Amino acid sequence: MSRNSLIKEFNLDVNYDYKEDDLKYIFNNKEELEILRRNILNELGNQSYKNITITKELVLDVISEKTRGYNLSNLERNHLYNIINEEINGYGPLSSLLKDDNVEEIMVNSYNEIYALVDGKIVRDNSISFINNEHIIRTIKKLLSNSNIKLDSSNVIETTLSDGSLLTVVMPPVSVNGPVINIKKFNPVVTDMDELVKLGTLTPYMARFLEAAVKAKLNIIISGGSKSGKTSLLSSLANLSSDYSRLITISPTDELNIRKNNVVNLKTNDNIIKTALNIHPNTLIINNLSKELVSSSIDVMVDDSINVMETCSSNNALEVINFLESAYVEQKNIASKIARETMYNAIDLIVTISKLSDNKHRITSILELNKNQKGEIVLKEIFAFKQKKLLDSGRVDGEFQLYKYIPRAYKKISSKGIDYIDDIFDSLK
Repeated sequence: MSRNSLIKEFNLDVNYDYKEDDLKYIFNNKEELEILRRNILNELGNQSYKNITITKELVLDVISEKTRGYNLSNLERNHLYNIINEEINGYGPLSSLLKDDNVEEIMVNSYNEIYALVDGKIVRDNSISFINNEHIIRTIKKLLSNSNIKLDSSNVIETTLSDGSLLTVVMPPVSVNGPVINIKKFNPVVTDMDELVKLGTLTPYMARFLEAAVKAKLNIIISGGSKSGKTSLLSSLANLSSDYSRLITISPTDELNIRKNNVVNLKTNDNIIKTALNIHPNTLIINNLSKELVSSSIDVMVDDSINVMETCSSNNALEVINFLESAYVEQKNIASKIARETMYNAIDLIVTISKLSDNKHRITSILELNKNQKGEIVLKEIFAFKQKKLLDSGRVDGEFQLYKYIPRAYKKISSKGIDYIDDIFDSLK
């Protein structure tokens, strides 16, 4: 059908400039709109099962049939067509979820089973569905349209969308449900330490301490679970680096937001650290440390000429240490005691960030490796967030603490001539 016939079919005003605010005047009866939408899509689904191709002409015919008897304005008809067109030719039923800032993750289990992660909770969205598996495939192809990835190239596809969201597609026969889609929506990365303080992620004292640690070129590991804020914190710390530093980043996806002049971004692979070292970094930034890169990253940390800041998908510092030790022992074929001693000399700070039950991000721990009187390597807390209780409002009640302890890291910072955190520890000396 030509554009002119489409205009004629719906009496479209081609000069009308739609504004988002106008939508509140469109279809005041939302129940009526939903009934029409479902009826139209159900009929299109029936046509599809008869092996009839879903064309623009068929869509228009079905809309005309299903709206017969409704007293719809031109604006309502236009809006209804846009909804159906988006369902069929755009991102389908995912369009509304992709636009909703409250939705953190989208999960398509099958054509009529769609879930969303909202405020940390997984909920089923019964208001939307695909027509059939072919409709899902069309939507996947649309999602992949800006990439060089072909849908038939693999049964499992993992890629980054143009807005930074992470897309995972699982196709039959790997998936027995039919095509499966998972989209982890990109959230803008907070890259300013002052903004993290305002958000209550950490205290001004903690922010100053971490800034001094970065300026002193200490080796820092950031631990945390999924969506804990590790990448935001890593970007924030990297942005505190000296303007004279050359930063090389290694990341499986393009999530980091580092606003420095001399930055080279590399994609993760098993030998990427060797490549990174060949292009002369002062600071190595590793996002989402993989097991394959453990021994190489620790070896770089031991070298005082290059400092390393990296994230590790572990819920706390003890999990980090166990993960690193296990990988280092395996890759170096050495005893655990030697691996721990190397880590003691290599790692300056482990920072744990968490997303608490109130969906607020907090740095729950800043600690270091030290030795007790027996010479055993232990974890010594410097700062921590201690949760007291969950208030009726849902907010987590707790407080940040500074432990009565002079850290090894503070001594290293002081040895570099950095003295603007002396007041934090003066009372403990």
